[in-house]
Amino acid sequence: MMETDDLKFMFSGIAYAPEGVMEPECGATLRNVILDIARLSKITGSVKTYGTQCRQAEFILEAIDQLQLNFTLSMGVWIGSDEATNQAQLHVMKDLIKRYPRKYFRSIFIGNEVIYRKEKTVPELMGYVREAKNYLLSLNITDLPVGVSEIGSQITKEMLLDCDFVGANVHPFFGGVDAQFGTRWVLDYYHNQLLPLKESINTTTEIIISEVGWPYQGGEFIRSVAGSWEYQQFLNDWLCTSPANILNNCFYFEAFDEPWKRIWWDNDRTWETEWGFFTSDRKMKKHIYIPDCSKYGNPSLVDFEYIEEVEDPYANDEDHD
Repeated sequence: MMETDDLKFMFSGIAYAPEGVMEPECGATLRNVILDIARLSKITGSVKTYGTQCRQAEFILEAIDQLQLNFTLSMGVWIGSDEATNQAQLHVMKDLIKRYPRKYFRSIFIGNEVIYRKEKTVPELMGYVREAKNYLLSLNITDLPVGVSEIGSQITKEMLLDCDFVGANVHPFFGGVDAQFGTRWVLDYYHNQLLPLKESINTTTEIIISEVGWPYQGGEFIRSVAGSWEYQQFLNDWLCTSPANILNNCFYFEAFDEPWKRIWWDNDRTWETEWGFFTSDRKMKKHIYIPDCSKYGNPSLVDFEYIEEVEDPYANDEDHD
């Protein structure tokens, strides 16, 4: 294992929610997002967000621009039951696509687990997808993929026919399995449940893993234990044994711990705040190390191009933490 903070490029993408993106408070700042992106650029070349509220996507794009990074945003557009909010989300997405260079964008996610929450029907959700795709075409943008993100059991043939890609949120922790079997559980689910659906309609639409991870602490669920050892076990296995075609188009969950999610704590089940690769103040977690994949017969973590690190722009600013 490497030293705790000896970071290297590990993830093709990571899920990221900046601090302070809950309305109506909206406490997110450009300064904090720049700090976040500078830190994340040491381990990934892309982030996936969940909404456009509170200027979060704009701040990320500004951070990429100011830091001059080879870095991309998979921009999430939050879709829920309130149509006014949905239209506001779409409006911001359209504005940012028009204002920022195409190279800053990796993809667009329309909604996250909307069908699982039963806030929209599949036809309604696909309507938003088509709206986004038509807008891109109006700008002569033909190479920016638009898709959705759902838990695997909610993915349908209609999604695969209408989207450029479909993201599956697949969490072995909630499958109740021991951490040492977590990666195998995800891969089995992908090959036995998701791929057959795609193959049944002979589509070229890719099914990607849009969320996968393990909580660092917070209790137990059946045989799944939220703990530092289990976190490390899953991290090692996922990065060092998963096929390259899955790792190269996947978003690890998630960038930073999110303390505000303690509102979902339930007695001894307090894992909702604990999924981050980093703590909420951008530090490595105790007892967590960068995997050494050579021990698995795999000399590198992933087989995509390394993105050069950037220095923390506020490294000498004593007030930034």
